[in-house]
Amino acid sequence: MSAVVSRSRVARATVYRRYPTRDALIEAALSHVKGRAPYPLTGDIAADIETGARTAAAVLAEPAFQRYLPLFVAEALRGPAAARRIMSQVNPNHGGVAREFLAGAAAAGLRTDIDSTLVSDMVIGTMIMRLLSTGLPPDDTAVRQLVDVMLRGLAEPAADRSAAGGPAAGGLAAG
Repeated sequence: MSAVVSRSRVARATVYRRYPTRDALIEAALSHVKGRAPYPLTGDIAADIETGARTAAAVLAEPAFQRYLPLFVAEALRGPAAARRIMSQVNPNHGGVAREFLAGAAAAGLRTDIDSTLVSDMVIGTMIMRLLSTGLPPDDTAVRQLVDVMLRGLAEPAADRSAAGGPAAGGLAAG
């Protein structure tokens, strides 16, 4: 907070009036550099995975977000509570996607034997890794390929779907 006060050249009381805690300041910074509201979940798991990947790619393309990403990572590494606060700002749909997957995976012909939070983790993790490993945000090709690989990997094996009376093989298509 002292560094913020110094750089802002305003009175300490002014900064604390607006941001009473360090966490409040970090959340405000995250919200500002992310620059978009959460995308609405539709209940269509495949479509929401694709929208999540496209949204992540767009956020990671923002120069302001890239500048602050190291701060957000460092803050998340302070512990589980800090990580949850950061994740609620960076990826507010994380829990919603997990709940959507848990509720609708079987009906969509998707695996039900995995941790549902991994779905959003895979999208965000892959998008961030692409940025970190190339220095460039994920492009449309990377987004399409990620969605395709995820949906194929999440699909219930054909033998399991036939036995359960689920959707026929090939029922999932990535756009």
